[in-house]
Parts: sequence; C-alpha cells; structure tokens
Amino acid sequence: MVRSESDAPVWRKTGRICLPIALGTVAVWLLHDRLKDLDMVGLRTALMQTPAEAWLCAALATALSFWAIAGYERVLHRHLGTAITPARAGRSGAAAVALAQLLGAGVATGTIARWRLVPELSLKQATAVTLLLTISFMTLLAVLCGLALALLPSPAGIPRWIAPTAVVATIALFGFLLFAPELRLGGQRLRLPTAAAGLRLLGYAALDTAAAAFALWILLPEASAPAFLALYPIFLIAIGAALLSGVPGGVGPFELTLLAFLPGEDYALIAAILAFRALYYALPAIVAGAIMLRPKSGAKTEPSAARIPTPLLDTAPRSECGVARQGAASLLQSGDASAVLRHTRQASVLLFDPLDGKVSSLLPSLRAEARASDRIACLYKLSPRNAAVVRANGFSTLRIAQEALVDIASYDLGISARRGLRRKLRKAENAGVEIMADPGSLPLGEMRRLSDRWAERTGGERGFSMGRFCPAYIETQRVLLAWEGPRLIGFATFHMSSREWALDLMRLAPDAPDGTMHLLVHRAISLASDEGIPRLSLAAVPSLSEAVPAQLRARIDRAAGSAGLRQFKAAFAPRWVPLYAAAPGPLALALALFEIARSVRRPDALPSATKATPPHGEHEGFEFAPAHVS
Repeated sequence: MVRSESDAPVWRKTGRICLPIALGTVAVWLLHDRLKDLDMVGLRTALMQTPAEAWLCAALATALSFWAIAGYERVLHRHLGTAITPARAGRSGAAAVALAQLLGAGVATGTIARWRLVPELSLKQATAVTLLLTISFMTLLAVLCGLALALLPSPAGIPRWIAPTAVVATIALFGFLLFAPELRLGGQRLRLPTAAAGLRLLGYAALDTAAAAFALWILLPEASAPAFLALYPIFLIAIGAALLSGVPGGVGPFELTLLAFLPGEDYALIAAILAFRALYYALPAIVAGAIMLRPKSGAKTEPSAARIPTPLLDTAPRSECGVARQGAASLLQSGDASAVLRHTRQASVLLFDPLDGKVSSLLPSLRAEARASDRIACLYKLSPRNAAVVRANGFSTLRIAQEALVDIASYDLGISARRGLRRKLRKAENAGVEIMADPGSLPLGEMRRLSDRWAERTGGERGFSMGRFCPAYIETQRVLLAWEGPRLIGFATFHMSSREWALDLMRLAPDAPDGTMHLLVHRAISLASDEGIPRLSLAAVPSLSEAVPAQLRARIDRAAGSAGLRQFKAAFAPRWVPLYAAAPGPLALALALFEIARSVRRPDALPSATKATPPHGEHEGFEFAPAHVS
C-alpha cells in the first residue's frame, strides 16, 4: 500500500519543517558569532579589488556549470521516458536548480518550477524528475567527494579510511545500478538509471561541481587561494553540508565549512564567497525567474515506432524472429532494412539477423536507439556473415552459440550418423507414442498443466529470445502433440516462415517414454518437407568462444544444460552453424551478455499485447510497447 504525505505522523511532518529551520538558525548564529567583529571596510575593499577578469572567468565557469546541470537533466528525462525534447528538458532543469538552490526546500521548489516550465509534465512526472535528481546528485556528490579526498590533496583532519571507502562505494554504486532495477521510497517505486546513464550523470556532476569550484577559486584572494585541486575536495564538502542542511542557499553551513578549511583573513574569504553567491546563486535565479514568467509549451517527442508487420515475420530468413510475437519487441528500421529490437535495462538488442535488408544499414539506427536511452548497443545471435560485417564496422564480436540446422532436402534417416536417432524413434513407437499434428483445437488446459510441471522441474521457463507458454502465442505456431493413449505426454512448437521452421517450446511429462521428443521433431521435419520448407532449425546450444576462460564456459554450460541439449540435437546429425553477439567494445559486450543472460533466466512478465495477439495470419501486424519503454 502506498502511503501519502498526509498519512505521515504529525511529528514527522513537523520535523521536516522545523529541522532545516533549526539547523539554519544554529548555522547563522555560529557564522554571526565568528564574523561579529568583521572589518566591513576591509570587506568592501576586498570586493572592489576583485579583478574584472576574475569576475568574467567566474561568470563563464558558472555558465559551464549550469550547462552540465542541463545535461544532467536531459539524462534523467531520457531515463524516465517523459518524451520532453532535450532542449526544453535541459532549460527547465537548469532553471529549477537555480531557483531551488537559492530558495531552499529543493524537492518542492524544483517540482513546482519544472511543472510550471514544462506544462506537458504531470505533477507526478515533475516530482519523479526532482526526486531522482536529488537522490542521484547527493549520491554522486558523496562519490565525488570520496574520490577527490582519495586522489587529491586532502584537508587536514580528514580520516585516512576515506580513500578506500570511496573506491569501494563507487564500485558498489555501479554494481547496484547493474543489479537493482528500482528503488522503493515510502511505498513509491523509482526506476534507477542504467549503468551507462549513471556514468553520464557522474560525468555531468563532476563537470558541474568542478566548474562551480573554479568560479569560487578564481574569486579568492591570492593569500586565501590554495591550489585548485586542493580546493575542490573542500568545496565538495561545503556543498554537501549546505545541501544536507536544507537551509535556503545553504547559508551558514557552506560558509562555515570554507572558513574552517581555508587560510586567510575572514573578510577576504567572505568577500570572495559573497561574489561567488552573487554570480552562482543570485544571477542564475534572476534568469530562472524571468524564464518562469514566460514558460514555453511544446509537443512531446514521439516514441519510436513499435509495429512489426506480420508479413515480415512470415518471410524472415530466421523464423526464430517469431519470438517477437510474444515479447516487448519493436521494429528497428533504416532505409530498406529492418530487424527485431528488444530492450533490457542496460542494453538495446538487435535480435537475430535482419528481417530484411543489410545489417550494416541498421547499425547507425541501433547506436542512436541505444544512445537515446543510455543503453548499450548490442546484436545477438548473428550469423557468421553478419558478424563479419559488424566486426568490420568497429564492433567487438564473440561466438556465443551453435545453431543446429537440418537441411530437409538431404535429410535421410538411413545414414549411419542418425543411427542413434533411429533407436530413439523405435523406442517411442514401441511404447505406443502417437503424434498428432495440426489438431482442430489445442488441449490448452492439459498443455498448460504439462508446461507448468515441466517448469517446476527445470527451474522455470526462460525468456527474452526464448518462447514461453502462452495460448495466444503458441496459436501462432505449428504445434505437434505426443499422446500415450488418452494422456498428453509432450508437445513441441515451431516458429514458421516461408524459409524455415525453428524449434521453440519443448515440453515433456517426466514419465514420457524415451524418444518422445525425438519423434515429435522427426514428424515436424516430415511436415516441413511436405510443405516445401528448405530447412528446420533445432535452435541453438550455448557454445562460447575459446577466448572465454574454461571455468566460465563450463559453468555456463552446466547452467544451460548444454550437454543434454547438444546430445539431443546431435542425434539428427545437423549442420552446426556458429552464432555471435556484438557490441561496441569488449567491456560493453561483456555487460550486454550479462544483462541478456539475466533477462533469459529471469524474464519480465509477459506484456498484455501477447495476451491479445490473434492467431497467425489474421491481421496485418502486432502492437508492442514503445521502444523507449522498459
């Protein structure tokens, strides 16, 4: 159950209001106590003596800092899928931050500012952007502070354990983004950025804080100005203290932190801080206020097309593309080329070979699609020829599997290589197994129970590029049933296109006679031959390249049951064809494969579109979720 703010206890709501006021009062009192004997003449003189070029450089650094804030905001809007154009997202974010850092109450102020500047945003969306910015920036500020203290000259009195803690925290943060899809806050769920988006946010946060620190540094008098790299950690600590206090503008905690760590006369430091506040706080807030008076509305950007026409699947070179009928897939197009596209949290994946056209034509669109959602561009289960093409275009490739293909025209049960298959078929036939192809109506209830029991024995159904049991989905396929008397003991389903069939679901009862699945597949080969289909794919078996460490290959093989699958498929004496994955660099490829493996073993819930999918060939296309939505 989601609790609203009105459900919170009175003491909590009172504390949220009173704590910043109390902290601000204490900070201002401490600052006043230290500066009560401040030489006002010296302060005025110090301000007058600040060189004009220092003011100009500080103003340019301020502009650079707010440019980074706008970039940070654009990443958040892409991640949350608000469909607001990048220019408007950046402008509204920079204005909202400018107002919030001066007025305080950052979440409320930032939300209202974004809602006002981008009327197309709902209040919930504006709040989500503000919350995610607040949480992510505070987290990244802590990471930057720790790394700065670890790598740069540290102020006196900083504990030595900060350095290793910062490194561990940074690794843990990006590990968290890889493994945790969302964050729960008081019953609300907030989807976390991808690791790629996290790196972008870290870069923008580093540029933002470095530019702001430079604006202060250039305004400091020579006697009070340490080296810039020495000032940067101090500045980060001061910003952190100001933000944590919740005081408008961070007045008090920010100044006290700087005065505690920086040398020199108080009046000279205060003069530099006042100049910095005028340029970095007051001036941007004035500009933001002017923008708030005349907000510009505009249309949202349209999501990517998400329609895969049925004829493309019916004529696909790889009939396995039919898995798109089940998942949250979209159509990636570029010129006359098109392919099936799937998103995971971290990767935008082009599945299999293209539906039509050349894979080289799709690479720019795939890169743009991945960049637009801060994901890794990846191609999965490519044929050797297409793998060579993408390798020539700068992608790293890795053999990940071998596909078993049966060339139907040369399929001869009598050859010695299929001696084991003949034994399996005889066992099943002698046990009385009967195969029914193309039944008038499918026994969906019995098939469901059989599939559920199979999933319980094997650790659950796999997903992503593999089909799962769903009546609307299997009704688009060729289905063969195995019976032992009146009892259903197994079934197999096949993707179909005019160029090939491909084995998809295999489900057997635990006590099914030996050879039952062999008999199902053998009968499917006969049916495909009768219909003039040139080949039948028995699907792929994991087979990683020797470049992968042997222990890792063995572990993956055990998890996938590769030995049993290979033995089953080898009985048909197929032609083995290597399949490849590709991504822009070895690290990106490793992360994408890790993400795909997780999506296969822990698939998302089937989309509602699957449940509404009519039988094969009865409409023009399938509707899926937009490509930018996870």
